[in-house]
Amino acid sequence: MTKKFQYLLFVFLLALCPVIVQGETTTSPSEEVSSSSSSTETTLVSSSSSSTEDLTSGSSSSSETTLTSQDSTSNTATITPEVPKETLKTATATLATSVIKTQAMYRLYNPNSGEHFYTASAYEAREVIKAKWNYEGVGWHAPVSGIPVYRLYNPNVGDHHYTLNGHEKNDLISRGWRYEGIGWYSDQNQSLELYRAYNPNAQSGSHNYTLNGNEQNVLLRAGWRNEGIAWYGSGVRPESSEDAALQAL
Repeated sequence: MTKKFQYLLFVFLLALCPVIVQGETTTSPSEEVSSSSSSTETTLVSSSSSSTEDLTSGSSSSSETTLTSQDSTSNTATITPEVPKETLKTATATLATSVIKTQAMYRLYNPNSGEHFYTASAYEAREVIKAKWNYEGVGWHAPVSGIPVYRLYNPNVGDHHYTLNGHEKNDLISRGWRYEGIGWYSDQNQSLELYRAYNPNAQSGSHNYTLNGNEQNVLLRAGWRNEGIAWYGSGVRPESSEDAALQAL
């Protein structure tokens, strides 16, 4: 081998050395992308995981705790304390007295005919007492409004009749009874029952109306017929009454 050839070989090998060294220490572009992508994924996963933990343990927990606390406070604040039953009864009674107006129903008796007469008019009661009827006191208390009780009069026998039934009223009118209008009203709350009894043997005073169950039973044992409930009285006392004045006559 000539010296010239050896010199050219040496120059060639010397030129290749930097390329070999650089190939062993430098990463290729594809490897750099892969490494970068892997690094990015790791960062994203770490960040996502961190965010998830924050939402779960931080914001979510805090929100739930706050809502629960607010709901609990709100529910507790809106609870209404129980009102004692005695207070409710007193308030109900006071309300009923202030709203429902009633009137005394005066009861009178004719010892000659056996008829009972009922009226809300103290003046009419006085006139009847002057005609020698017996005053028997207040029969019941009737509301000043409600379901009408009709009053009729039979001029042939001098008897009065009272009914809640419009059909019965019309039937009696067709038979010659005189219609005298609304006598009073029946309690819509149906507080107190007034019983009706019929005496088939009497010409006058054939019907009796009473709040007293014992009186009703006495009449039934004496042969009167039970005709059920005539109408209803009220449990509310009127603001005023002429009972004492009528008793004194």
